[in-house]
Amino acid sequence: MNVALQNLSNSMSDYKRATFHDEDVPEPTGEGATSPDTVEVGFRKGRGHILGALGGRSQPEVLLGALSAVLGVLLLGSLIALGVQQMTDRSRSLCLSEACVSVAGRILDSLDRGIDPCQDFYQYSCGGWMRRNPLPDGRSRWNTFNSIWDQNQAILKHILENATFNSSSEAEMKTQRFYLSCLKEQRIEELRQKPLTDLIEKIGGWNISGNWRGENFMSVLKTVSGTYRATPFFSVFVSADSKSSNSNIIQVDQSGLFLPSRDYYLNKTANGKVLDAYLQYMVSVGELLGGSPGSVDMQMTQILEFETLLANLTVPQDERRDEEKIYNRMTISELQSLAPAFDWMDYLTFALSPLDLNDTEPVVVYGKEYLQQVSELVNNTDPMLLNNYLVWNLVQKMSSSLDSRFEKAQDKLLESLYGAKKSCTPRWQTCLSNTDDTLGFALGSLFVKSTFDKNSKNIAEQMISEIRDAFELTLGGLTWMDEKTRRAAKEKADAIYDMIGFPDFILDTKELDEVYDGFEVSEDAFFQNMLNFYNFSAKLMAEQLRKPPNREQWSMTPQTVNAYYLPNKNEIVFPAGILQAPFYAPTHPKALNFGGIGVVMGHELTHAFDDQGREYDEDGNLRPWWQNSSLEAFKNRTECMVNQYNSYTVNGERVNGRQTLGENIADNGGLKAAYHAYKSWLVKHGEEKQLPGVGLTNNQLFFVGFAQSAQRLQFDSDLKKLLEHSENRELGYVVLEGKVQAVNEALKSHFKPHLQAVIQRYQVTEHRLLWNSLTRSWSESKQVIHEQVDAIPFQLSPLEGSGDSVLISKPLNATGLCLETVHEEFHIPSPGFGEVFRHYLSGEKPTGLLETEEILPVGAVLTGIGRLELDPQGMLTLHLPQDGSVYFLSLDGYEAVLDQQESIAGFWKKAAIFCGVLGLSFLFITLYRAYRRYNNNHKTEESWSGEDHREEHSLIEETESPERTCVVCISQPRECVILPCGHVCCCFLCYQALPTPSCPMCRGYINRVVPLYQV
Repeated sequence: MNVALQNLSNSMSDYKRATFHDEDVPEPTGEGATSPDTVEVGFRKGRGHILGALGGRSQPEVLLGALSAVLGVLLLGSLIALGVQQMTDRSRSLCLSEACVSVAGRILDSLDRGIDPCQDFYQYSCGGWMRRNPLPDGRSRWNTFNSIWDQNQAILKHILENATFNSSSEAEMKTQRFYLSCLKEQRIEELRQKPLTDLIEKIGGWNISGNWRGENFMSVLKTVSGTYRATPFFSVFVSADSKSSNSNIIQVDQSGLFLPSRDYYLNKTANGKVLDAYLQYMVSVGELLGGSPGSVDMQMTQILEFETLLANLTVPQDERRDEEKIYNRMTISELQSLAPAFDWMDYLTFALSPLDLNDTEPVVVYGKEYLQQVSELVNNTDPMLLNNYLVWNLVQKMSSSLDSRFEKAQDKLLESLYGAKKSCTPRWQTCLSNTDDTLGFALGSLFVKSTFDKNSKNIAEQMISEIRDAFELTLGGLTWMDEKTRRAAKEKADAIYDMIGFPDFILDTKELDEVYDGFEVSEDAFFQNMLNFYNFSAKLMAEQLRKPPNREQWSMTPQTVNAYYLPNKNEIVFPAGILQAPFYAPTHPKALNFGGIGVVMGHELTHAFDDQGREYDEDGNLRPWWQNSSLEAFKNRTECMVNQYNSYTVNGERVNGRQTLGENIADNGGLKAAYHAYKSWLVKHGEEKQLPGVGLTNNQLFFVGFAQSAQRLQFDSDLKKLLEHSENRELGYVVLEGKVQAVNEALKSHFKPHLQAVIQRYQVTEHRLLWNSLTRSWSESKQVIHEQVDAIPFQLSPLEGSGDSVLISKPLNATGLCLETVHEEFHIPSPGFGEVFRHYLSGEKPTGLLETEEILPVGAVLTGIGRLELDPQGMLTLHLPQDGSVYFLSLDGYEAVLDQQESIAGFWKKAAIFCGVLGLSFLFITLYRAYRRYNNNHKTEESWSGEDHREEHSLIEETESPERTCVVCISQPRECVILPCGHVCCCFLCYQALPTPSCPMCRGYINRVVPLYQV
């Protein structure tokens, strides 16, 4: 530094020396003026520039500029204030509670914003939900009801499997014992078919298993139907008399078919697969119970043919909707005359034991012609076939309580019926469903105590009242209804009795225990528990006959996710199970509650006035209370609705508008009543706050809530039928799994001719060593010198059973297709001396040739993901997706493919987060360094400007020793600056004293100075 100062001193001999005292500071001649002997310093405060800019302006210009600036500031402030006010008003109109934010997120997840709601409102409302909720294993359909029921089951599972579970209620303890007995699969597997074969032996044997003891038709019928509640030929039950609702009566109706509808038996062309699967199931069960294969096949075929005859006699449901026509009251004596093939007195006395009956006991028959024809069929049928049919009814009822072989036997039938297998359902869910069927109210007690908010009862009752009022208001506007009928309809609506949540007795330990008194349950005998329950329920039914109907009696358990209207009691019931989101929540906006549970309430209330409910009066009696003119007008309007729904198709099946008329009336009427009730609520309480981020008005939210409460997925196992009724005959993105099958002659492996393939890749790869002159080492290199790929058309056939095959389009363009290596051989060369010398000179040394053959073998299980299309020739083809999604073929299973893709997605997600954090860190460091640089510059500017600095410098100059003075100005240096030319001025005062802004060393122009350091 001393050398630098000396050199600078020698080179600055002409530099003017000056001291920085107050008296030497020139007086300014005006604002912004400088002395001719000084140079303006580049480190200037900001306001100096502004003043300098105004220095040449006239006073009016300055005033005008100032006024403009003030007006601009005022305008900007007004705009900001207005924006803040609008944001405040908007925030005040939004519901920002935790519940509202949560439900807004759920609604947004369910929406498909890419769909125009005016074109496809359901897809707009539920498209997101359908994408995010694939069908669970073992389910052919999935909807909101199923989702809530799964949640309810999970709650009950946690309660029943709790090791510390204990209750003062014996009924609740029975519930746990029953559930655990069903879960003990090892015990059930050990018993195999023995519990059922013992039962068959007890009732007289079965010719199919080879131990029938002869004709005993009525004895077997009484045991199968009366004791164990199977329903061959007909069903018998005790319920309120439809024409005298204050008394119970014996009722008989048509029954006896195992398949869900008579149409399965009669329409063999459309349902051939189902009938084949049903017969296969029957034969499998017969063989499991000890029957010989040939004999079982023949006898089960006879039973199926007999059921088909019964189906032909069965009256279709759409012809049974007028209950006035099918209601037939008679005595047991008259019933005996109607259907003499059955000993009715003997049967009913046994089934309703220990009651005393006589031949004048009244009975209501709902299938008069059916029973008459069935009696004739029984009289003309071989006794052995009748016995086989009766026992088969018991077998199919009880086989589900046996080991897993019987469940697997039923899988193919369920798959043909619904497209799903029972074996895919977890055992605990099956056991909970069984527990709900047997001890439902004891289970409901546990559920209600655990989850139900009792305040929901009051809120729900208030909503029902509002919907009832809206419905009655609608009645007043029906111009086609006469005044007398309208008054009666209003009286009926007012008389509808509503039950919410649960019956009170389930929370009373004593009453609950009395209900299930007599039902014995063992933790180690599931099959026997089921038998005990059927026997117990038969006794309960008998006890009801001599008692008046109990209006407080529920026909649905509290945990059930459903609701119902009972016409002969004129009551609507809403269990606790359905009073949950998305149907209802106390914290939801009213728009959602009315669009959810409100529509359900309106639906059930409207059932009181549909084509069947309208026949019952306010007391639940079946009687004609409509005036003829109104009845005729009602029928004309319902006929219009029948025709409307007849024009619809669902999954390729045309809707039966007459059979679904009651539900269609309730759906339309319920939605209308709920919406009017919501509008009335708004009139009373004012507009409610909107949900944040959804972008829907509350009126729109009502209908979106309604649609989202009806979200539904359904799978049709017949792919062609499904695609025939899909838009453009295609499905945008599907996952298929099947066996590879060549369309024509398969390819044969070059090296293993016994292997057949649909894709074959033959490849020769040269391996060589390359000399790297930089690293002075050899590195390995590979190059494909020959490749041949052959592919033939192939398809995926179903893994099990029959079904449609799917042609695979352009498999070589698919991602993830890893072929199976069937041949791999490495050929090592033997080079001569000349080749070795050439390799040395060229720096390339071949090490060998790798010969490989890879194939996609016939019979391999392949997972395909892409666009499924049905072409005009009826061929199913898997194509590349048109939306740019991945076209995937893999020998791995779907779960493995899914795991792999999720792993890749997870990696990129983590990489994105890492890069984001890294970028933010870099931005922070850059901003921090810029801030420090600015801060240092600002401090330097302040230290080099102002009178205080000059005074301090002058004081230092006077007090400091001469050894540390500037060699130019003989003063104490406090700063050092660098000039643009690169030279250094060791004293800022020296720089200021320059007569011209030029470097004293090189005469370079000085346009700015940079501080080098400060002492």
